[in-house]
Amino acid sequence: MSALDFLDIDASWYLNEYYLPSCRSKEWKGLLNDQYKYHLKDFKKYYGEDILKNRVATGYRPDGSNYLKKHNFNRYLLDVHKNGLKRGKRRYNQTPGHLRAIEYRKEMRFIRRQFL
Repeated sequence: MSALDFLDIDASWYLNEYYLPSCRSKEWKGLLNDQYKYHLKDFKKYYGEDILKNRVATGYRPDGSNYLKKHNFNRYLLDVHKNGLKRGKRRYNQTPGHLRAIEYRKEMRFIRRQFL
């Protein structure tokens, strides 16, 4: 006895439909590979051959302070993608007390920079 004897549907149709790519899928995969090769070549031209190395890039916050962030090939791909990184409004509790705390924090950073 085999498990295939008890199937109600044609297994070959199911396997062909869900596991073998269509012509359109093959075209999209080819396009994806071409874009990957293009961005890989561009990244190597600007940053060197080692794509796994974590480089450091400076980022700037809206309040003027700066920070260091990792910059590797994955980050580069996210930066050049049409959707890019998720850089929306920061989600926080917008109660008056929380907004006042944010203002106090900005003011303290400004004062601290004046004395350094």
